[in-house]
Amino acid sequence: MTIGPLPAASGNAPVKLQRTPQEAAQELVVKNREMSKAIRALNENAVYGPGSEVTFAIDRDTGRGLIRIVDKVTNEVLTQRPTEDILRMAAELSELGGHTRLA
Repeated sequence: MTIGPLPAASGNAPVKLQRTPQEAAQELVVKNREMSKAIRALNENAVYGPGSEVTFAIDRDTGRGLIRIVDKVTNEVLTQRPTEDILRMAAELSELGGHTRLA
């Protein structure tokens, strides 16, 4: 039996199975930029009330984006997604060598 090359998915174009780390990083940058634009629009329209604002940040331990609703006067975080528990679990899994992305 002879094994030849696999046929391309569409026409003669080669099949790309994985993204390079640079492509994945660039995709994350684009997603983060889009998220920032959406958050700016929410704040301009005072969607969460005049005393609150939505913020976007990157978690240092996991590198994931964080969305927070913050009290403008006290800077208290009223809610956050993903939650601290999820971020902690993702960081612990990463330290253990797991490749599961929870956050």
